[in-house]
Amino acid sequence: MYFTAFSTYQTILFLFYVICLLVAVSYRLQEKEIHSLIFLFLGAAALFNYAAMLDPFLNLWDERFHALVAKNMRNHSWMPTLYDDDFMPMAYNDWDRHHIWLHKQPLFLWQMMLSFKMFGVSEFSLRLPSIILGLATAGAIYRSSRLLIDAKTAFYTTFLFITGYYMLNLIAGRECIDHSDFVLMAYVSLSIWSFIEYTFKRKKYWAFLAGLFAGLAFLTKWMPGFLVFALWGLYFFQRKWNKHALLDFSMALGIAILIALPWQIYTFVVYPADAIREWKYNSAHLTHALEGHNGPWWFHFKNFPPIFGWASAILFIPGCYLFIKKIKKEYMAAYFLILRLCTLLFYSFAATKMSSYPIILCLPVALIAGTTLVQLVDWTETYKNYVGRSMVLIMLFVVFMLNFRPSKMVETHSTKASNNEYANMLIHNKKVFRSLHFHDPTILFNVKGRHYVEAMFYSPYLAYRFIPDSAQYATCKIRGFKMALFPGKEKFPAHLLNDPDVRILKDTLKGYD
Repeated sequence: MYFTAFSTYQTILFLFYVICLLVAVSYRLQEKEIHSLIFLFLGAAALFNYAAMLDPFLNLWDERFHALVAKNMRNHSWMPTLYDDDFMPMAYNDWDRHHIWLHKQPLFLWQMMLSFKMFGVSEFSLRLPSIILGLATAGAIYRSSRLLIDAKTAFYTTFLFITGYYMLNLIAGRECIDHSDFVLMAYVSLSIWSFIEYTFKRKKYWAFLAGLFAGLAFLTKWMPGFLVFALWGLYFFQRKWNKHALLDFSMALGIAILIALPWQIYTFVVYPADAIREWKYNSAHLTHALEGHNGPWWFHFKNFPPIFGWASAILFIPGCYLFIKKIKKEYMAAYFLILRLCTLLFYSFAATKMSSYPIILCLPVALIAGTTLVQLVDWTETYKNYVGRSMVLIMLFVVFMLNFRPSKMVETHSTKASNNEYANMLIHNKKVFRSLHFHDPTILFNVKGRHYVEAMFYSPYLAYRFIPDSAQYATCKIRGFKMALFPGKEKFPAHLLNDPDVRILKDTLKGYD
């Protein structure tokens, strides 16, 4: 059963979400926009909080690295570090063991850092910025849909967004590249919404906001953050140029560059070797399939349903026609369709392929799919009274099940299932790391695989995956550190076993070598 698979608090949040969704749909059927909107967003807030609590541990690969860097940045926000000190003689030559960590742009890390400072260091505070920006994205989708079509479409478009399994997994930190891609999606969506407002009202402050959000998006994940300017370019290509429009565009682009550029200059001046290395590495994503992230050119087309939801994918196909038919500004329909196609093709021909890349298209995809859902609702509402409303509820239930994937949610996230090896492994390691308390300055060694990252997050100790060699052993002795070694497959040298400053821990770690 779904409700027995999670904690009591999670179950309460989920039930509250379902109730809010039902009330919101009921008010929508009565055409009470404000009431439906309030309950829709209350439900979204409950669901996003629920998602942030799904995994009571740091997820592997990216989330744990982001969490540790953000934790370290509390003490030096302009110096992102993975290893907070580099005195240990070892090779700091890859992104999973750098001292200065420029592998990602800093904005989403700063957001996590601020959350840690305000609410303490925990998995929930790590994910809190994604909750807030998820609600902001829902607001951008609602408002954009309402401007371009109507309030009814806005409701059902937002409904599709807040029922997406993949979106919730990003908030939970489970999918690659977790909060980095989710925050990028949020700021790109906000910049597109601001641009849509600008096309309707031609006010400079909307152009300013579009540039602001684009700059923040760049400061989250490089050039994809400037997606709104591709939309703006199409707008210029189709519409007549004029002096005021060009000035507004220049202002927006200038604001975006003003936000994004200082960090790039700063890193190249202060950390030139690290910045150049990361610049080359990131550029290589286009020409080389890095770290095994390869796939055929249709990779992102194939992953379209899992990312945006199966219901959204099915609704999207007829939505391309209905969107053109219903939109108030026909040229905007063409812009969105061209933008989606060009973005997918760009990522398709890039050598490195990661499933979350197209998530920046969330707003246009939800909007296009939502037009089909509204059309289906309109057809069912032609039946009188309770028959039509019952058909709407049944249809929305099917959409919810296809998008939310409850069985997959239980399989992936339930910590009560004994066969969930992934969750049990990380919960076990978290308990071990949190139980470590030493009176003297101590360094952890022989931490299995890359779990040294979680070790440094959950404990105050530096951690390394190797058994210390003679140089590393001498460094610890000179600097006055005691050593604690986790048991493993390799035998420890006699000088470590006989040294009173070396402690062999009893707890073993689970995980990957």
